[in-house]
Amino acid sequence: LAEQVNERVKAEAEQKRREWQAIRDEQQRLDKMVNDFGQLATAYADAVLLLNGYRQHKRGEWRKKREQHTG
Repeated sequence: LAEQVNERVKAEAEQKRREWQAIRDEQQRLDKMVNDFGQLATAYADAVLLLNGYRQHKRGEWRKKREQHTG
């Protein structure tokens, strides 16, 4: 009887371990998706700023390019 109980406890512990591993795997997958989206959003924002005449200052700030006045 003790052996059966012990086997049951081991089987339940293994099932819990698998469930937690599945949760961790899903969390990692979601984290990667969020990070990938953030990188894509940053690239898109950079492109929009460049196309609208901004430049990135050496400290990382975006600034509008100065208009060149002729004459």
